[in-house]
Amino acid sequence: MQRVYWTLDLLEAHIVADFLRAQGVDAQVFDADFVRQDWLASLAYGGFRVVAPDEEYGVAKKLIAELRANEFALERDDSETPACPRCGSHDAIEDLTPRRIASVFLLFLKIPGVPFKWRYRCRACGMRWKAPPERPFRELAVAANAAEPPA
Repeated sequence: MQRVYWTLDLLEAHIVADFLRAQGVDAQVFDADFVRQDWLASLAYGGFRVVAPDEEYGVAKKLIAELRANEFALERDDSETPACPRCGSHDAIEDLTPRRIASVFLLFLKIPGVPFKWRYRCRACGMRWKAPPERPFRELAVAANAAEPPA
């Protein structure tokens, strides 16, 4: 077994090991419980190490390099972001301004704010609007459950 990856974050080590296992590499997080017991000395212990068998070392290093280069990124799904009413772009982000204002009222005046949902701001033209998602979460969950598992 050889070390293919190391980190000071236990969760990251498990994510990398699970990723490698999903790709067919028999990877394990080495000494996770031992290092976790004395977190302040985790650097001295070598951090959380992900190890793989000697014969799979090259494949594991290649997969980790591709993972770090974001080769496995999912394609963006525009179905959850509504189209801008002005320009039609799906390049919108959630508008946090109303939540920030409500937080100030709660912090200084002790007046609870109303939760603001589904407020968006278009990155292309700057328009702000309120709209529920085009596909609600319940519909997405039903579609995901109905989909066949990958072969």
